[in-house]
Amino acid sequence: PVFMGLIYSPRASRHTISACSFDQIVYQGECTPKGGVIHFEGGDSTTLVVNSTTFADVRLVNSVPYVLISTDQILNGAALYLLHVSLTIDSCTFVRNSILSPFAAGAAIYARAASQITILSSSFDSCSLQQQVSLDPLGGVVAIQSEFNIPTQVVVDNCSFTSLEASQGIGGAILGFCRSPRADFPCTQSAFVITRSVFEYCRAINGGAVALLHADLYINYTSFLRNSARSNTLSYCSQLHSAGRGVGGALYLLSGSVELGAGTSFAHNTASSMAGGVFIANPSTLWINGTDWEGNLAPGMASGLLISTDELTLRSALISASQFRNHKDAGTIGLAGSSMTASLVSILGCAFSNNSGTQSFQGIVAISA
Repeated sequence: PVFMGLIYSPRASRHTISACSFDQIVYQGECTPKGGVIHFEGGDSTTLVVNSTTFADVRLVNSVPYVLISTDQILNGAALYLLHVSLTIDSCTFVRNSILSPFAAGAAIYARAASQITILSSSFDSCSLQQQVSLDPLGGVVAIQSEFNIPTQVVVDNCSFTSLEASQGIGGAILGFCRSPRADFPCTQSAFVITRSVFEYCRAINGGAVALLHADLYINYTSFLRNSARSNTLSYCSQLHSAGRGVGGALYLLSGSVELGAGTSFAHNTASSMAGGVFIANPSTLWINGTDWEGNLAPGMASGLLISTDELTLRSALISASQFRNHKDAGTIGLAGSSMTASLVSILGCAFSNNSGTQSFQGIVAISA
């Protein structure tokens, strides 16, 4: 594999990159580069600050088919690849960054084993992963991988994510996941805080905008507009389960605490299977308050919100002071899973208007064990 970017440091400490422009950079061939512009590796105290910088038309390309033997063969981070490096991005632009490869993650940024990732006042536009093989959990224009005993704290504030795609992956805009070295070394829960941001026209197999595995999520004053999760080759009836495809038009969340707070909206998101707006599986706690849901769509179960639990992890769930409007096909809220009962979820002070169901799961709230 080729590990070098334009700026490479195998022993990074504290660095700042400011007011730069990186444009029309292409790595092409049979090698598997990581970090087309910046490749930093460090330790617990390593930090990188990037501000007022543009990354435009940065591409990693490997169109030669190959068998994946090692994760070193995965193309990661067209603009930035970081290992054990805490990152702050402030007032930066990422536009038309892409990776073309059978296996790829992080069309703009890939960070692994970082204690802190902060992204402020930045925009991501028309970036894509053009993958030929679906390999969970690869995806994300911003891909953040935590490791056993190294949880990552992620803050995203005042950012825009527009027209981003993971063609065969999960999380069109943001993917957060953990790989544990052994079954008896469970992942340490990371936390994502997203505020005052917009996700629109993002696409992936699951989680059109955001997909998180083994992470807590807190969202306020953020809009999710016209994002989509789709599986073009499979019928929705065959995908009505947590491992299915075409699930979670805006959010796809597996395991963790979830808070969707004031000023958060989900409008006109779609899924080809179920959960047109949000899919949440096996949460520990769920708190939804002051949110707005309109015109999300899925043909299977729950055009708006689907909560599924097959484990005895859910301690409490509250949906309050929220509005649900104009949901069709599969009802508005779905409760599913072998451990799900209606008594686990409280719905208080919400308004439902012009919602309907025409498929097997109908009405405002549907429950399927």
